[in-house]
Amino acid sequence: METTPLIEFSHVSVRYGERPALEDVTLRVEPGRYVGVIGPNGSGKSTLLRALLGTTALAAGEVRIGGRTPEQARGAFAYVPQHHTEVRDFPLTVGDVVMMARLRGMAPWRRIGRRDREIVAWALERVGMADRREALIGELSGGQQQRVFIARALAQEGRVLLLDEPLTGVDAGTMELVLALLAELHGEGRTILITTHDLNTTADTCDTLLLLNTRVIAYGPMAETFTPALLEATFGRHVHIGEGGPHAEVTENVIHH
Repeated sequence: METTPLIEFSHVSVRYGERPALEDVTLRVEPGRYVGVIGPNGSGKSTLLRALLGTTALAAGEVRIGGRTPEQARGAFAYVPQHHTEVRDFPLTVGDVVMMARLRGMAPWRRIGRRDREIVAWALERVGMADRREALIGELSGGQQQRVFIARALAQEGRVLLLDEPLTGVDAGTMELVLALLAELHGEGRTILITTHDLNTTADTCDTLLLLNTRVIAYGPMAETFTPALLEATFGRHVHIGEGGPHAEVTENVIHH
């Protein structure tokens, strides 16, 4: 019996002026999948997430989340964008940044309540930043800031977690914490889509792979999609995978055992 998809892209195309960002993308993501989205720069990875959120106009096709439009399903998502200049440049505390998630869509007459504060405290605890709640976001290291932004996403309480390059530029400790947290959230039944350039980490953590270069090159279980031929079709250069298969080290353009 076929599982009902949570996310459906049907012949989706997105253009920025004359430049195609996505071309005829069709795929179905079942609930509980941990999807690694990989491809070269400019391949449409961030655009794919924005199409899910309903924040970019489609030139063709449609996106559905549980049968609803992105606008109707906006509360289903917790989103960690690639850039956070909108808060880094302001004198906000860590607690303020995470509380922004609770203010999203809040009716003008509703005040911040006890449950909002409890969720913010819970989210900061999960990313190991509870003790920095009163610190200014601009005073933190890049890795600490990324933890805070993930806490903000968790405070949105969405069951689908979208992360756009969350491991770029972070220290080893933050990377380990983030990956462990994502594994926990996946184990709790969350659906996760993560864009990344780190092939090795993707292969070791995700159960499903989306190879994207404007078009879908391949989509499916890691064992079927993490192959030299498909990676070469995605990145336009030869990639070697040793006997270790997906669990291999990545050095520049070469994956070896």
